[in-house]
Amino acid sequence: MTPPVEEPEPDHLTTKAPSIAFPLTNSPVPPEPKTKEESEAKKEPPRFQLSSLNPQERIDYSALIDELGGVVLDKQCFDPSCSHIIVGTPLRNEKYLAAMAAGKWILHCSYLEACRSVGHFIQEDEYEWGSSSILNALLSISSQQKRLALAAMRWRRNLQDRNNQEGSFSGWTVMLNMDRTRESGFRRLLQSGGAKVLPSPSPSLYKGTTHLFAEFSRLKPGDFRVDVPEAMSQGVKCLKPEFIADYLMQEPTPPIEMYYLPEAAQCLPAATDASGATPSRKRKASGDSSKLKKTRLK
Repeated sequence: MTPPVEEPEPDHLTTKAPSIAFPLTNSPVPPEPKTKEESEAKKEPPRFQLSSLNPQERIDYSALIDELGGVVLDKQCFDPSCSHIIVGTPLRNEKYLAAMAAGKWILHCSYLEACRSVGHFIQEDEYEWGSSSILNALLSISSQQKRLALAAMRWRRNLQDRNNQEGSFSGWTVMLNMDRTRESGFRRLLQSGGAKVLPSPSPSLYKGTTHLFAEFSRLKPGDFRVDVPEAMSQGVKCLKPEFIADYLMQEPTPPIEMYYLPEAAQCLPAATDASGATPSRKRKASGDSSKLKKTRLK
């Protein structure tokens, strides 16, 4: 898996946001706070990050957000303090996945165009990547972009239902054992989703660890290497890093058995193939099939 890093994208990938592309049946209205707590929260200005936009769009939208009373967080990596991220095109990069893991609003550029037309920030739902109003208007997006869009909306709804007290990785205590240049991106992504990421791998920490993500082939000679059988014996799920993005993007969650490190296979209670059949079941099924064939030949 390519580590989740924020990379500049070519301009031709940026989805334009003409004001006529997303007509509203009703005039946009400000969100109505339902409780005193929500009313208090609305006093805080929305905090925006921008992703997958060309330089001119960044300048224009940054000025607009400032004019409307919002805050622009001009950072290369995801900032957990943001409330919204404006995305030109959904991409499987660190900033997008981290915003998804944190349950943030991930919006199409047309949201800001609609805000511009009325002079204030409006309700977000119709402009969320993954909403039917956006996906129905952008028929040319790829299947992966659609999957990213739908996953972002699913996690935002799921996490907001929990009052934003958790992230998609809440309850995970993670150990990383990989090249340091790749480790930093995974660390930020996991932390954005509420995981506790240990400072460094150590046998003394196996007992309290829930997940290990490792890339042994990229370690340098002399680097510490986790003893996978020992970690597995203490309840650590020893996985390939690909599980992280797939866990966010796929619904339902893919079978974790598909992502175990090769060194972990011998430690599993019963090895299974992709169909979920154990070797003994496969042998029995094969034997039954052979008997059936012989019967047919008689």
